[in-house]
Amino acid sequence: MKKLIRAAIVSFSLLVSHVSYAANVWVNNLKVTQVEASPGGSFLLTFDKNLPSQCTSAGLTRTYFQRGQNSVTSEGLQSLERAALVAKLTGALVNIYINTSTGACYGNRILLK
Repeated sequence: MKKLIRAAIVSFSLLVSHVSYAANVWVNNLKVTQVEASPGGSFLLTFDKNLPSQCTSAGLTRTYFQRGQNSVTSEGLQSLERAALVAKLTGALVNIYINTSTGACYGNRILLK
């Protein structure tokens, strides 16, 4: 009986280890060089440094912020855009939290430093 329980636990552990999770990471000390707003409400940020190599959809220095992507709500998107504009206008460095599991690297947070 113990062997059966042990085998079940090992099998479950192996199964859980193969579940795919969003790869959210912080990218630090970036300067916002451009804020591009779209008519649909999303926006694209361009930075002075490259993002992780997975971020290929818009180019290595750009990331998207879009409602419905990476848990961003409509209200959250407005707050994120305001923070991006403040960072651009003041030249403040930012840290961003992005999902690197897609080429778009959709953003979820902006931290002004």
